[in-house]
Amino acid sequence: GINEFTCSNGLCIRSSYRCDRRNDCGDSSDEQGCTYQPCQSHQFTCQNGRCVSHDFVCDGDNDCGDESDELEHMCRTPA
Repeated sequence: GINEFTCSNGLCIRSSYRCDRRNDCGDSSDEQGCTYQPCQSHQFTCQNGRCVSHDFVCDGDNDCGDESDELEHMCRTPA
């Protein structure tokens, strides 16, 4: 359709879902070649480009969607 994006795997999604920092296609092809606005200073930049509040980092929840806000080396409390 006119307002659709065809993913590399053949799935069709809404054009508005392209470059929204979410893997809507399932193969991430809707997030390839995107230019994202940088995250704001009070936000954490996830490995997948999503922005989450610093409060959500190491809170035990996968807020980024790719677990990058819960990485062990980042969340380990010093002994």
